Amino acid sequence: MKTQLKTRNRITIPESITNQLGLAEGDDLLIEVRDGNVVLIPAESVPRDEAYLFTDSWRQAIEESKADVAEGRVKTAPNAREMFRQIRGK
Repeated sequence: MKTQLKTRNRITIPESITNQLGLAEGDDLLIEVRDGNVVLIPAESVPRDEAYLFTDSWRQAIEESKADVAEGRVKTAPNAREMFRQIRGK
């Protein structure tokens, strides 16, 4: 499908493509150059105060937690007070 570079370096993505990808006005896109080609990648914005959730260390901790739960290496508590009592070993 062909489009044209317009004033101020703007392009229009054909509706058939935006529909196929589920894109809508205002969606964020990353733009990269790969092997001499322009590549647009749908991107999700992350609020700054939640960015830590997407770090490698946080994702690794989540995966370790899932493994702990799957293998039964967890304890439960009926409330926060009891949970802290268990953590402190009292």
